[in-house]
Amino acid sequence: MNTYFFEPILKKKYDRSYFDLSNYDNIYLCPQTLYKLHPDMDAIFLEILELDPSAKLVLIEGAEMKWTETFSERLSGAMESRNKQHLDRVVVVKRLNTDEFLSLCRIANVILDPFPVSPQIFGNINCSHRHFYPFKKVGGGRSSLEVLSQTTPIVLLPSRTSILQLTLGFYKMMNIPQLFQFCVAKDERQYVEMAIRIGKDSQLEERLRLL
Repeated sequence: MNTYFFEPILKKKYDRSYFDLSNYDNIYLCPQTLYKLHPDMDAIFLEILELDPSAKLVLIEGAEMKWTETFSERLSGAMESRNKQHLDRVVVVKRLNTDEFLSLCRIANVILDPFPVSPQIFGNINCSHRHFYPFKKVGGGRSSLEVLSQTTPIVLLPSRTSILQLTLGFYKMMNIPQLFQFCVAKDERQYVEMAIRIGKDSQLEERLRLL
């Protein structure tokens, strides 16, 4: 890994109320661009919402409105065989400046590192757009470094991450066994279990933040 990341400094901090989130919410944040979210992640999101009644799934709207609309329609369709009331606990925030983004990462209880995607996911969306990369894409890279600067634990599933495994690489460089114990899943089921355990257990979350 050949990079140097300067720790960002927040000029202004925003609390949960700024994002219309409550202190009673367990916030599961997936801070990746919507085009990265493979349909397989829909089942992960729904499982978390079903198993944690206090969960709020927080996403960031796409650079193009069509991305947000397409993803929302897809997630709604995935809920047809389940409880559509879960949609009330999916929060899509506006695109954020640096201070807003870092603040959102800081106030989240746990970060969900998504599985890779293919460029066909959004169908007719123009793949030549400068924000749409026509190849399989990993989860967090720079965004994971930004999240880690805010000490929020990231749950990931390396076996479903192709090409690069940047977040896993960051964990390996940190060499903290507890991160592998509580945050690095072996399969989808464990991914959900790990996310929910951190999301619902404030003491565990705090322990992971202090590592």
